[in-house]
Amino acid sequence: LCGYIGATALHYGEQGHEVVSVEGAKAYCDEFQKNAAHLDNVSVIWGLFEDFPTFFDRFDACCCTEVLNQVVDPLAVMEVAWRELRSGGLLFVVVPSKKLRVEKRTFKQGELERLVEEAGFALNWSKHLTTSPAPQWIVEAHK
Repeated sequence: LCGYIGATALHYGEQGHEVVSVEGAKAYCDEFQKNAAHLDNVSVIWGLFEDFPTFFDRFDACCCTEVLNQVVDPLAVMEVAWRELRSGGLLFVVVPSKKLRVEKRTFKQGELERLVEEAGFALNWSKHLTTSPAPQWIVEAHK
């Protein structure tokens, strides 16, 4: 399960993993389908992650790269990830810690970790990357 349309989804698809991407912008979905046409193990769902169809315990990992900063209710997204991950499944989240573009929100130290734990995940590690121009928080957790 992958919430970012683009390089991340293509990378895991090319490594042989089954990838289901969720994207709210139809134009991005169309472009991604062209880029991933050679991969039969990669699909894209046009819609909001919060409205993701229910598969229950289907996925081994969920990658939310710059997703939580764009949605209205980040906890709802984390709850969908919890519902869809198998027991022991990994959650990987990347969010900006500084507003650069059109983010609805940024995250301060401790906020992302609390959000992930509130959704039921156990935190594996958290790191703040201060790379310029886009400092980010990165979190890995498991179900």
